[in-house]
Amino acid sequence: MVKFEFDGLNKLFIAKLGVTNVDVVVDLYSDWKEELQLSNNMKWLQAMRVIGGDPKGAGQWAGATVFLMNGWKIRPYEANHTFTLDGDLWLDQATHPGPMFVPTLGGYSVLIQLKLSTLVETIATGGGDPSVIADAVWDEPAADHVAPGSTGRSIVDIAALVDDLHDEALGKWVLNPSTSKLTLYRLDGSVMQVFNLKVAVGDVPPYVERAPVA
Repeated sequence: MVKFEFDGLNKLFIAKLGVTNVDVVVDLYSDWKEELQLSNNMKWLQAMRVIGGDPKGAGQWAGATVFLMNGWKIRPYEANHTFTLDGDLWLDQATHPGPMFVPTLGGYSVLIQLKLSTLVETIATGGGDPSVIADAVWDEPAADHVAPGSTGRSIVDIAALVDDLHDEALGKWVLNPSTSKLTLYRLDGSVMQVFNLKVAVGDVPPYVERAPVA
């Protein structure tokens, strides 16, 4: 049973008399595609697009999300009733300023219910641009997030390790034969580490200094 009349001139999906429950994918999107095959309906602006619906195997399919486009709207039938749409139906933000519904022809009271899927996900709140949010995350000082076991703590520890390796490779090493101590200096001249070396009896180590590599 086709539940809507399609008015391409006024860009309306008009619910037929007695239609109170609509499956967004079956009764709206699929029937609209079939309507396009009739007469010269391809001349009208595209009414909808869909994402999802891909096969996942084992007889299962990914959920579909339908977007109304180009100013197309839905009009319930003329009577007091509750009009329920079951499925993910949204406005295409690039082509449809809204609203999604228009009033009935006459002073009827219609309660509209949208039964959306619980699988719809968002990654940004407050209208934030995801690229801006990502930039803000990367610009956040890691030192402000150093709780034990946190990613910030790991980043700080790794950065410190890289600095140590850099100074160890390019800084000055001094081996003092009188104390048998090896001192490692950072590039800024500060002491990085001091090692006490064990020397075999009778073996006097030479005094060694390694200047920083230019």
